[in-house]
Amino acid sequence: MRNVNIHGFTFLVEQDPADYWQWIEDGVYKSDFSTIKHFASPNVVCIDIGAWIGADTLFASKLYKCVYGIEPDPVAWEILNKNINVNSLSNISLYNIALMGHIGVTSMGGALLGCSCTRQTCKENSVTVPCITLREFCKDIPDPLFIKMDTEGAEVQILEDWKFFAERKPDLMLSTHLRWWKEGGSNGKMEYATITKVGNLYKNAYNSDGKSRLNFNTEYGDVIFTDKDI
Repeated sequence: MRNVNIHGFTFLVEQDPADYWQWIEDGVYKSDFSTIKHFASPNVVCIDIGAWIGADTLFASKLYKCVYGIEPDPVAWEILNKNINVNSLSNISLYNIALMGHIGVTSMGGALLGCSCTRQTCKENSVTVPCITLREFCKDIPDPLFIKMDTEGAEVQILEDWKFFAERKPDLMLSTHLRWWKEGGSNGKMEYATITKVGNLYKNAYNSDGKSRLNFNTEYGDVIFTDKDI
């Protein structure tokens, strides 16, 4: 294992993927951690949907009341589980499930399981995993919430329950995946319409840099929805 400094906090993690950990230490990845830090407070719960191998989960554990890390990929899950357990962090809970638009099971795959692109639209190396809705997952979790959602295309299924976001108003850091929507046969119009509907529930919608306001009339990538100013 190795020590890695994630924007001021040091953790023990599995050696691989070595390039990813080095990129973090070199400052290649900044915006996600900056957003996670911006919305942090000791009374806020963080839900990391698409935790992968745990960098965001580990970082958030130092800033939030507690963190729920959700990762369906079985290969990534093993690494995630080791990375969290070796650091003995009592405010992290892990779930080897998928967040989807229904409760039951779903299948997903990828060219290489564990590589962070495991998704529902890929049938290669397919695995079946249990799934649950965001509403059901959060039913016993108190507000206020900060949600990081990076689900390789499944974000639209989750966001279809727009009433959840109207009711709970979590601060949301969302990755969108036009590439995987197209892989599933969509041109993205329906997906953007769903995400825009949720975004319009909030006072503010920003691009992932947290500085420029989002234009819903164009294609967009990673976004932040919040009632707070940034």
